[in-house]
Amino acid sequence: MRYLLLLTLISGFILPVTFDVSAQDTQSAATHNTRYVRLFLHNGGMFEGEVLEIDESTFLINTLELGKMRITKTDISSITYISADEVGQMTLSNNRKGDINPQPTRYFFAPSGLQLKKGEGYYQNAWLIYNQVSYGVSDHFTVGMSMTPFGTGGTVKFGGKLSDKVNVSAGGIALVPFTGDAPVGIGFANITFGDERKNLSISGGLGFSDGRDNITMLNVSAMLEVSSNLWLITENYQVFQTSSYSGNPDNVTIISMGIRRASRSRDILWDYALIAIPSEEVFGIPWLSCTIPF
Repeated sequence: MRYLLLLTLISGFILPVTFDVSAQDTQSAATHNTRYVRLFLHNGGMFEGEVLEIDESTFLINTLELGKMRITKTDISSITYISADEVGQMTLSNNRKGDINPQPTRYFFAPSGLQLKKGEGYYQNAWLIYNQVSYGVSDHFTVGMSMTPFGTGGTVKFGGKLSDKVNVSAGGIALVPFTGDAPVGIGFANITFGDERKNLSISGGLGFSDGRDNITMLNVSAMLEVSSNLWLITENYQVFQTSSYSGNPDNVTIISMGIRRASRSRDILWDYALIAIPSEEVFGIPWLSCTIPF
């Protein structure tokens, strides 16, 4: 059962996907008769509409509600070109920019160094048996509750930014079995490089079960945004367990790779992956989970 708790997944390398707000945009726009764009500003604002003109320092767009607007490039944090029918479909909610990943704080199961915003939360169900509810008490502190057929427990996570592209967190998850056995769980600390669109996390953890086994683990996870509704996710685990009975180490490698898809309204997120445990010669275990942000 301890491996059910540890099950979390693969390694990857994230390539930068930041738009260069430069003369390149001018050349790109000039090659199309009609283009539509979604602009996010450093202050959290968002504007979208038809591109009328792009010069060295500004965008001129025709918005649905405000008409023509000229926006200075230095005020823009990100640029996404969209189709005409996507204009007006993106809304801002929960203090998070509308097209930013609505679930950047974890991978399939493993946490990242990124935090839920204050007042944000989500419900996750995996394999129809693992249920988790997490809530951002503040921008730096998250609490959660979990329920499975085997037991119930809780999670805590505390973290923050070291810089714009580096986040750290620490916390733990524990499960109290319904059988009356000793609790099982993991304490962890991690560092995440990147942002909500693309990131790489390295985590270390100490697990406990019945007091007879010493469990340590290393996790490397990564996420890459492919589009506003699709992310590639990968997680790797190397688990080291030493039994007090034999003193012999038992090493387990867990690998997985898959995708996260969001519904058009982004109310529901679906995670699909395949898991391999090479040390046990086990391959192709399916992972399926559903997450509802709130």
